[in-house]
Amino acid sequence: MFFLLLFLSYSIDDTTVYPRWFLQMPISSKRVYIVGYAPLYKYLSSSIKEARKVTKRKFAIYRRDSIVGERAFAPTPIGKIYLGETIMEFFDTNAIKDIKVSIIDTAVVQDMVLILSTLGRDRKIPSPLITDTSWVDEMPDFSGWFVAKGEAPIYEYEHHSWLAAERNARVSLATFLEYHEKALKKLNNKSLSGVSLGSVNVVVSRVQVLARYINRKNGYCSVLVGMRK
Repeated sequence: MFFLLLFLSYSIDDTTVYPRWFLQMPISSKRVYIVGYAPLYKYLSSSIKEARKVTKRKFAIYRRDSIVGERAFAPTPIGKIYLGETIMEFFDTNAIKDIKVSIIDTAVVQDMVLILSTLGRDRKIPSPLITDTSWVDEMPDFSGWFVAKGEAPIYEYEHHSWLAAERNARVSLATFLEYHEKALKKLNNKSLSGVSLGSVNVVVSRVQVLARYINRKNGYCSVLVGMRK
């Protein structure tokens, strides 16, 4: 019994509980593959229906995503302190109703339902661009790609963590492509204080997830996204 419990504990914390196509996304030059998430409801069909809606929303974001807003930092002797941001995403929500997706595979992980989807009827799963987790510690350099990472804490409902990490990765990519910074200074009773504002206003398209990673011990998940040059 002890060995069984030890094995189960390890399996729950190990990223291998996720399917390979989730951690290392299929990449093709002909079509895009997207994963939709949903909580595991009483009826699996309800979860798949919601995951399909999430997938359609992601396809709309993939086609065209406007990322606009600012980030504020306060300078300190040891570096900048993050104060907050107003960065938002805008995409064509009207296009969602016309998007028709094909579900290639499904999986149930951590009280969450995942669906791997694409457009069209080709159900083959191509090979991933990434086959290990080295990108978590060091940003990879892929010829012909812009890449960026995003992280999020592990929330009670894990699909929220992955959605947040994907969104943060897209924002990171946008700020890499176009980012403007300005300093606002204020003199108050002979002391000088200031805030640094970074702004982004860029439209990106064809941004797709390349890989995912989860670290339950440290309580975070990470997503790597890429956009072809």
